[in-house]
Amino acid sequence: MAIAQLALNGFAFSQMKSQGISQEAEKIDSNWDELLSRLRQSHTVGELPFTCLKNLHEAVSNAKEEDWDGYGGQAVDVLTSSNAKRFIFSLPSTIPVPEISIEPDGEIAFEWYLGSHWVLSASIGLASEINYAGLLGTSKIHGVEHFDDEFPQVLVDNLFRLFDNAPESFASK
Repeated sequence: MAIAQLALNGFAFSQMKSQGISQEAEKIDSNWDELLSRLRQSHTVGELPFTCLKNLHEAVSNAKEEDWDGYGGQAVDVLTSSNAKRFIFSLPSTIPVPEISIEPDGEIAFEWYLGSHWVLSASIGLASEINYAGLLGTSKIHGVEHFDDEFPQVLVDNLFRLFDNAPESFASK
């Protein structure tokens, strides 16, 4: 029996080719390739997560070693990278792609920046927690939310506030 596995290779879905040589195995491989192609083209499944995974892969590859930034920055742990991928797949499909960077403590930050007073940042590390902070005009927000593969409602609400209330000159960025 041929087995197909959906895996993350750091920036895209990939397939572990079956070891089967039957016509059925070839058909499964062909159908899998077609499914992955359609997922990549899908706005809901494709654009946001694939762009984020690509950006995550680039950021993590630059922070694999201790002192990656020349100032004692901690290397990104495999579990932190895995938690960031889970976070990416929980992002609502209607939000813009965030900037992704590595923090000196090895956590991975996701930032939506529209201007000096219009920014929201969320970071995830080894623990199943999301630390967030932001400036929404004159309001300051911050907190910690438990992460269990579902995007926290407080972040949804604050992203809505960010993009809905930012001055038009920033909102179009």
